[in-house]
Amino acid sequence: MDLDRAKEMIKAIPYMSKTIVDDTLFEKVLSFLVMVLTSDPDAVEAFEQIGIYNHIRKACQIKDQDYRVITISTRLLGHFIKAGGRFEQLEQDYPDLLDLVTTGLRSSEPALRCSCLQACTLFVSCERGQNWLYNNQQAASFIALALLDQSRYVVSEACRLFTILLMIKSPVSDVLDPSAQIKSILSVHTNPSQVTAALEFCWSIISQKDPITLDYLHRTQLLFPTIPLLCSAHRMIRARVIEILSVLFSWDPDPIQTLGLRNVQKSPIDGVYRIMLDLGKEMLMAQDGSLDQVMTGVSLLETSIELLKRMDSPDTQEMVQLIVTLIDICLNRYVSMTEGRHIQSLLKTPRMKNNVLQLCLRILHALILIRPILLEDKHLVQSILTVLQCTDAYMDQRVMKSELDLLQASFPYLTCKLQVIQLVIDVMNRDEMDVKGMSLVLDTFDVFLNDENISGIESSSLDALVSALQLKFLDTEWDVRDAAIQFVGQLFKEPISEAKVSFALKYDLPLNVLDRISDTEPFVRASAVDVVQNMMRSRQGWDYMQQHQESREFLASRLPSLLYDTEAFVRRATLDAIGCLIEKRSCQGMHMDIESKSQSLNPDIIKRLVDDQDPDVRVRGCRLIEHLWHLYVHEKHEQKKRTNYVPQSVFFEHIQAGELLTLAANDTHRLIRIESIRIIEGILKEPLRDKSGKRELEAEDEFESKFLDMLSSIDIEQKKQTLDPEHIYEETFDINADLMINRMTKMTEEMSLDCE
Repeated sequence: MDLDRAKEMIKAIPYMSKTIVDDTLFEKVLSFLVMVLTSDPDAVEAFEQIGIYNHIRKACQIKDQDYRVITISTRLLGHFIKAGGRFEQLEQDYPDLLDLVTTGLRSSEPALRCSCLQACTLFVSCERGQNWLYNNQQAASFIALALLDQSRYVVSEACRLFTILLMIKSPVSDVLDPSAQIKSILSVHTNPSQVTAALEFCWSIISQKDPITLDYLHRTQLLFPTIPLLCSAHRMIRARVIEILSVLFSWDPDPIQTLGLRNVQKSPIDGVYRIMLDLGKEMLMAQDGSLDQVMTGVSLLETSIELLKRMDSPDTQEMVQLIVTLIDICLNRYVSMTEGRHIQSLLKTPRMKNNVLQLCLRILHALILIRPILLEDKHLVQSILTVLQCTDAYMDQRVMKSELDLLQASFPYLTCKLQVIQLVIDVMNRDEMDVKGMSLVLDTFDVFLNDENISGIESSSLDALVSALQLKFLDTEWDVRDAAIQFVGQLFKEPISEAKVSFALKYDLPLNVLDRISDTEPFVRASAVDVVQNMMRSRQGWDYMQQHQESREFLASRLPSLLYDTEAFVRRATLDAIGCLIEKRSCQGMHMDIESKSQSLNPDIIKRLVDDQDPDVRVRGCRLIEHLWHLYVHEKHEQKKRTNYVPQSVFFEHIQAGELLTLAANDTHRLIRIESIRIIEGILKEPLRDKSGKRELEAEDEFESKFLDMLSSIDIEQKKQTLDPEHIYEETFDINADLMINRMTKMTEEMSLDCE
């Protein structure tokens, strides 16, 4: 079916309408054709039989053709060759198509240049394609120019082509080798756009992290001119060089040789670290330096961390002292160094100081992960904690996140845990704290509670934390209340932490969450229900809820009442929670009414949920029926074993489950059909047998017979045909050859169809 459809689409490509506004339609057409080529083993032969080359030629030769049609045509040509199409036939019978690809490399349209480069990249997957490119001097010269193109996408594709040729050791890479030109541009660096393109080429080679590309770097000395670019006046150039060095330092066994530097240490890793540290200090302390130099110097120090990770016994003392000095400068603390005062004069605004400060905190974070013993330095710890006492610093989200990430990593090794907790609580209580900062602070406390020594901390500190948290449950801003609820929910998430759960239950935090079930803000109500579900899945959380009247009342009446909520996301969360209760066979106290009583779980509300306007609610409505069926089967079995057992299974007999699942199986939404068919199949195929092999449940009464017969009457196989993901094409944008093209027969204007 897909193959036939693909063949018709190929025939229609030459006639795709110029009036199509949506560019993504062209991409969807190509994506579908490539999918068929790669997944159907008969596709190449079938496409050859319909004359794919002829159709591509026709598409490209039409006068004033839409460049988008030519773009997908050239890329389709490349994909066809890569999938197994005969390149020799292309060379012999359709040389004009290859000429089109060559000339397209210098098109005025960037998208066409990029597509022709992609075609060349796909051609080299076969030896004949490599030979064609090897002998095509014009294409080689155009590809060399593409490496310095104004379009970033064209440059990226040209780099990818050369890298692939290099990795497969194709002789074409020698023909196309642009290293001399790249080095010349990097050495002169007068044209920023060309320098950026040249650095993109360097990046594409380095990012392969392969001995082949490393050998190329050594042979060509490609990176020798990069270090001086750290002093470039252009921020993007400096940033790209830093990125290149960072990747290089993470894997190159000898960066000294690759960068063309002089080693002063025995180890090349130690040597390049010493060079980078000295260079960073020089950029920071230069009396005639600029703010850009300061930022680059700090970034260079951060990049050097990659080298420290690879050293057996790294000496970090000098870097730590430098970073602590920079933090003191950013926090306006006294600095005795003359060079430090110079930096202080450059950092004129809080924003400038925070730019440097957040980088310094990130560096310390990385250093502590390498050497936790650094936290024995009290001056270092004090510098870290001082950040939390500076309003200008912690009100910057970047600084706040970096500081709290650092504290999370440091907390297990700190001896001043009480001081840290109190400082973070003080920050949380500040009036200026917004919800993003609040979420970061609560996430930090979540990590603190993981600490194995948290139980030994004085209860007064945890009391202060809970007092601050309880105020957030009552905050006037709904998103702050939501953040507090989410924090409690995290305490019960898998994998369960005994320390976290004990903390939550000791301070009755679940009751604070239950109070928010009736919040005026729907998002808060939904979050509260979701957190209650997390608590129910935890054994300790469930035991706690059973012991408290308020939580038992919630499960009995308030939870079902939320099925009537006006907001879909509240109904979704409620259905998940009820499903969890039923799945755990813990719904005995929940109000299930056969009659249509308001605010209860009854047949009418279930019918409404399966027919809800929100697709996700409908999916969950189907799952609720599945859970109720399993409860029905379970209670039938229990009733047989225990004569005094009082079941709730009669409820299932009144919800019209068969009719509702049949309705869902015919839903217009594909995901709902998928879920309903899964449930129906599960019910019909369920192995309801005991250990002896004897069937536990037969259709013993009229209800069961009718229910199972109704499900059996559904043509499952026919329904499954509509569940294939490829039907997304038809459901969402309906790729149809007749709609892609203009009519080839003459029609009057009144008879013409709008193909857009």
